[in-house]
Amino acid sequence: ILLNNLIKNLSSNIDVIAWVDERLILKDELSSRIKFKIVKPSIFCRFIAELSIYRHAGTRDLLLCFGNLPPIFRSAGFVVVYLQNRLLINAGLGDKESFLSKKFWRLSLERLWLTIFCINCDRFIVQTDSMSRGLKGFLPGLKSVAILPFFNNEFKNLTVPEESRVYEFIFIASGEPHKNHLRLVAAWVLLAQQGLFPSLALTIDPVCWPSLCNWIKEQTKQYDLQIKNLGLVSYKEIPFLYAQSKALIFPSYSESFGLPLLEAAAMNIPILAPELDFVRDTVSPIETFDPMSSVSISRAVTRFLGVDQEFQSILSAREFWQHILDENVFL
Repeated sequence: ILLNNLIKNLSSNIDVIAWVDERLILKDELSSRIKFKIVKPSIFCRFIAELSIYRHAGTRDLLLCFGNLPPIFRSAGFVVVYLQNRLLINAGLGDKESFLSKKFWRLSLERLWLTIFCINCDRFIVQTDSMSRGLKGFLPGLKSVAILPFFNNEFKNLTVPEESRVYEFIFIASGEPHKNHLRLVAAWVLLAQQGLFPSLALTIDPVCWPSLCNWIKEQTKQYDLQIKNLGLVSYKEIPFLYAQSKALIFPSYSESFGLPLLEAAAMNIPILAPELDFVRDTVSPIETFDPMSSVSISRAVTRFLGVDQEFQSILSAREFWQHILDENVFL
């Protein structure tokens, strides 16, 4: 989304060569303005692309690396790395993956890549103040870090009548572990046990995340939850999903930017989100919670719904003694 917006807003008098992953869906109007070199997603093809970039870049060129990682060969041009993946710089956030999983080793390799080849970068760009602090903590001594977030507000003028809002909550996200679907659904189970059944729309691709989708189906059936997984949706559909929702709930515990937060804010949709730096960097949520606690998430939902909450009753010291003596606790 951001890359397409960036390419679309390039000045017409700038000569551009773009090495892009073949999985990127490019808008048709961009193809005639830019010379694209398509790269297959493999280590060998990435290495060949790195060589090609090294040979093309001259002293008067700007090399913008939009995929988090610096070039492995020192370019003759001015090198800027746009770092967007918080998992690369916050050790522990993405390390719960299985030691044998492909994602674990890819993340480990990319962290090593970033650490070794950061010397080939003239400037890093991040999206938020918390990302800047995280990057400087990961690469001590790093000086040139600019905070330059951008977002094309395409949702602002879209308004829908209140009666069209069919979902009480929506969470637009893929199925990565840090998106925190497990705790979110666990919170919905807790709400059901209290007699509350708010509707929730999800956007998880069942092809990419079959185990997660099946588990959510099982939980939904077992506890009669009002959860609907809409599956993979196109970006053009997303504004209308927001328009059909009363609030965005965003339980993710690791984001560099959190694009759905900005999208919901642009449409004046209330946001329930973690009390974390990356959230406060960009928006002001109406309710916050501890993303590591399904209980905390469920309490934020009940507060938003206006449901009275019961608090733990507190005894006096005399009442405490009376209770344990009357109950014969020690017998």
